[in-house]
Amino acid sequence: MKKLIIRVILILAVSSLFAQESLTQDKAFINRNFKVQIKTRIPYSQDLKVEMTALEEDLITADDPYLRPYNALTDREGEIIYEDMTEIVLTFRSGRSGIYTCSGVRLFRQQFEQIIPDFPVIVHNWDETSLDYPLQVYWSPIKEEAYTGEIISLILNVRYMVNLDFPESIGIGKPAGGNLEQVELPGRIDTYDMGDHQVYSYPLESWYFFSGEPGDVTIPGGSARIQELNRVIPDVSIRIKPLPEEVNKSGAVGDFSLVTHLSSETASEGEILTLTVHIEGTGNFSFLSFPAVEGTGLELINTADSEELTPTESGYSGFRKRVYRFQAGSESKGTIGRSSFSWINPESNVISTSEGETFPVTISLKGTGSGTRLNLLTSGELEWLIIKEQIAGPLKGVLFLPGFLFFILSLFSLKKENTTKNFSLIIILLPLLLSLTTGVERRAAADRAREQYEAGDFEGSFRRYDSLYGTSQKAAYLPNLAIIEYYRGHLVESEILFRKALRTLPGDPLLLQKLGKMESLAGLTDQYLAGESVNGELIFLLFALGGNLFFISLAVYMKRRKLRYLFLMASLFFVTLGMGSGYLFIRWMSARPQGIVKNLDIETGILCRIPEETAEEWLVLPPGTALRLLREKRGYYFIRTGYGLEGWIKTDKIQTVPQRGES
Repeated sequence: MKKLIIRVILILAVSSLFAQESLTQDKAFINRNFKVQIKTRIPYSQDLKVEMTALEEDLITADDPYLRPYNALTDREGEIIYEDMTEIVLTFRSGRSGIYTCSGVRLFRQQFEQIIPDFPVIVHNWDETSLDYPLQVYWSPIKEEAYTGEIISLILNVRYMVNLDFPESIGIGKPAGGNLEQVELPGRIDTYDMGDHQVYSYPLESWYFFSGEPGDVTIPGGSARIQELNRVIPDVSIRIKPLPEEVNKSGAVGDFSLVTHLSSETASEGEILTLTVHIEGTGNFSFLSFPAVEGTGLELINTADSEELTPTESGYSGFRKRVYRFQAGSESKGTIGRSSFSWINPESNVISTSEGETFPVTISLKGTGSGTRLNLLTSGELEWLIIKEQIAGPLKGVLFLPGFLFFILSLFSLKKENTTKNFSLIIILLPLLLSLTTGVERRAAADRAREQYEAGDFEGSFRRYDSLYGTSQKAAYLPNLAIIEYYRGHLVESEILFRKALRTLPGDPLLLQKLGKMESLAGLTDQYLAGESVNGELIFLLFALGGNLFFISLAVYMKRRKLRYLFLMASLFFVTLGMGSGYLFIRWMSARPQGIVKNLDIETGILCRIPEETAEEWLVLPPGTALRLLREKRGYYFIRTGYGLEGWIKTDKIQTVPQRGES
């Protein structure tokens, strides 16, 4: 009894230490029997039994499993006198290649039972004799049902690869009942440890499929060639369901949100307003329709779309945005309306709706916009503009004189202290070099002209300012002439005078402010590019400052001959050179051709797609609109508006703005 107990304990101890010592498998091919041998540390005995309790589908046992001793000691007669291991022999067959997980192998005898851990069984195709693992292509899980217009992602994968090889070719058939679009979906790379190897499963190609009609659709399979082996791609069958009636108008399937924004609730006659419809989320962005947008009292002149989308397994993710541009008409009240937008979430089958919106717009008609008349420039502002104009001309070189004279005088100074005295003399003389006429008579005449304007005598005020401009040829008077012309009913002439002033003083903030107010009253807001956004005066002042510092550092270097002054001089030279180049570029930009749409008896600002008489007409610009003239061809200008629209317009409909120095 004692020996029996010890033996049972020994068997249980050995079985508790069970581990799969080794697994050997014949090279297995489909539809052919093959054996798997498992060597265990379980002691062999004739009453030890083995059976299969479970198997994967497509993997069947072709013969009864059996056991045999391994590492056994026999006597001269061949009788087994000692054994310490057991070998399990299993026979399988499979009609499909793959790596199967075999489980349910049970060893037992009376009080003893042991379940062998799961182990892989590898089955090859007949063309895979040179491969360690089978090569298979397969689809990621695909929905069996989808809505009309819903995006269905198709990801073709390969598995049991020992490296991440690209396929030589892949082709699938064209479905008869839908559209197939190749996209780059993220997919997933899986890895498996197989002995000493690491085996991969990863995506090869991916597509989007969507159908516009309900019914059963089959996406024909095809073939893939990988590592010089051909593999069949199976067909895909999908049932397409009709959309609910609420979603038919938009066709939107996914998870979305919608936001609408109007640029302003007030506008002047002829002004451009923008309505932005922003749809964000994940779904069939390439198939859905935006809600309807209409305006009363405003005319829709064009739309512009933008998007930022990323393919995902649930469809495109990101946003689509559509901007509607409306031009205010001649009615004092207007509205812009957006219809409702509905979509269905295919996962939850929940329908969501963004209700329609209506935006009221108050329109200021021409001549009734503002009860307060625009103020003219005062005589003090005019004098300051005249000084800036003179400095902007040849006299601007005077700003370089202090440093230059300091350098010249220092060359003739025998003592270093004389340089400081000479520089002080330059500072004293500088106001004389920059002194301009006090303009006492000119200021009095300007004050008198302004009084006439404020009293409503536009004709008298215009003649007086025109006389001042004629005798002085100073562009500073042009803004006042432009404002008076506006109230005399000459909008185009007013624009031209403003633009002519900006040719001489590009980017001047005072002129731009007055021009902006006048154009706002005239209903021309956002339809122009008034001068340049960068003011060249500051760049030139920095240029002059750099030049003066350069001459001063040059003079100091000539006196002291020290390396640090040479380095300072060189640095200032290159900085000054850069400032000068920037100033010249700004002057060149401000001198680009400009034009104003003429005020004729018929519609004049008609834009065309191409420079031809038969071209499509798609936008009418109101008289007084200022444009950039980019080029000329066959009697047409190619123009750009201030908000970026481009098109062709007949040259005889445009009044060009004179260049600087032209009358």
